[in-house]
Amino acid sequence: MRQLLRPWQQAELAYELGCERCGAIPEGRVRTAEGERIEFRCPAGRCEHSSYRPLRINVDVDVLERFQSRYGLDISEPARRALDAFAPSVGDGLSLGDRYTQMPVRFTLTQYYLFKSQPIPDFSKIVHACLLAWEEKEHA
Repeated sequence: MRQLLRPWQQAELAYELGCERCGAIPEGRVRTAEGERIEFRCPAGRCEHSSYRPLRINVDVDVLERFQSRYGLDISEPARRALDAFAPSVGDGLSLGDRYTQMPVRFTLTQYYLFKSQPIPDFSKIVHACLLAWEEKEHA
């Protein structure tokens, strides 16, 4: 998802937030097994830091129940993975069913930054389409 941001947006995202406990500013890129990326963490290494931010979305009740029964997961983890994998390919998303509930879902800072200004119904359609695509891929 981060590659969808312009370079100036990536830099702004990386340095706009300090550590939520001590206020220190994150330093540079972090090398992981998956390659280099910017992580939001305490540069002093002394604070635990959650790099997720909640956004309210409408979640189709049937999809929510399927994910909870099949994966035993909070919907946040599959929503983050699905959004990363399929957001560029789902366009405006898919309409939800008749039964849905509104709930906070934890997204990565990049996802939060990209989608925080989307109206809840519009972002919900995108997440819904991504979840269905992810579910289809997992069961293919």
